[in-house]
Amino acid sequence: MIIQFGILNYKHLMILLLPFFREIPNYILFNKYRQYYNPFFFAFNDFLGLTFCGAIYLIFKYLIKTEEKKEEKKEEKKKQKKTELDNLINYTKSLTIKEEIIQSIHNSQKKNLEKINKNKYKYILVISALQMCAVLIRNIFREKINKELLLNINVLMQILFLTVFSIIFLSFSLYLHQYFSIILIILCTSIFLIESIIYSKEIHFINILISFLYSFSYEMLYCLSDVLGKKYLNLYLDGVYLFLFKIGITCLIPLLIYDIIAYFFEFGNYHGIIKTFISGIPFWLLLFNIMFCIIFELFIWLIIYYFSPCHFIILEALEDFLDIIFSFFVKDDDININFNKEKNISFCILYPVLIFAVLVFNEIIILNFCRLNYNTKLYISNREKIDQILGEIVQNYEDDDEDEDDYEDKEKKFY
Repeated sequence: MIIQFGILNYKHLMILLLPFFREIPNYILFNKYRQYYNPFFFAFNDFLGLTFCGAIYLIFKYLIKTEEKKEEKKEEKKKQKKTELDNLINYTKSLTIKEEIIQSIHNSQKKNLEKINKNKYKYILVISALQMCAVLIRNIFREKINKELLLNINVLMQILFLTVFSIIFLSFSLYLHQYFSIILIILCTSIFLIESIIYSKEIHFINILISFLYSFSYEMLYCLSDVLGKKYLNLYLDGVYLFLFKIGITCLIPLLIYDIIAYFFEFGNYHGIIKTFISGIPFWLLLFNIMFCIIFELFIWLIIYYFSPCHFIILEALEDFLDIIFSFFVKDDDININFNKEKNISFCILYPVLIFAVLVFNEIIILNFCRLNYNTKLYISNREKIDQILGEIVQNYEDDDEDEDDYEDKEKKFY
């Protein structure tokens, strides 16, 4: 086969379903209740969703367990500690280790633990700051940017930033099939961008420059936070839920403090979180937003945790594709991306190619020609299995030779 699927499992369904889950509610509810939304309320929704991810985890972990199980675990821990202490005493007695040495070992372990906790706090603060800046930049300036240009630039920015940051922080390596994918993505996005400039009278150099700087700034921050988040999850045993809780609460507190100060001192044309609640936002809509943010943010980080930050590019490409498809059926000038005939044709041809390239980059699809499959996980795994089988065959052959040599030596001695 020229084309085949890579190593897939049920977790890949999150990547395919999440874009639908995000786009459909946006078109059904966001357009109808657009007057309730503002940049700070968008950010509040995102970070509240992150906080609730961790809150659900903590509730599940600490409140659902029965008291009997807790007592059993306490008893087991006491017994384990007692046996460990007895073993340590016996060991120290047998080796005549002084108390000073034991205390120094304890102190060194304590210092190591403090160092680990400090590093964790640094990671959380840096990731939280990156997330806060990215969310605010994206939400404050999103309405001032040409949507056609953003559609062209975002995927390209993401694949470049996520690749570079993954190489720097995650020891990620690029192979032939990924270079091939990046070239395809650059070609597709370049054609989209050129067509937008040619066929859109409203787009000129200033629009392109502003859109580029806007996309560059928030995509760089988002991508860096995703890669550092992946590194954090690889280094420490907090898990995704507790990690999201830390990020959410760290961002939510300063955002709410600023909003309270801005509301009471009336900074400029204030229209933030508190004013949104006072304006009469339906309670069911608030609950829907929180539930949506919880599921969306949780799924994004589960995809990053189980796969890689680069798998997020698949989500972005599919969301852009669905965004354009839905805009054909939903007539709203505020959100639609209006393509003329030429751009519709190129979109129908090139955007599937772009999605295909993103899938090849992440080894969802494997190309079996020009050695594009050689360094994929599937074929590396197959080569390891073949090498293992060959090694066993060689080992068995050598064992048979040794047995024959021993038999011949015995025969010589006998005669």
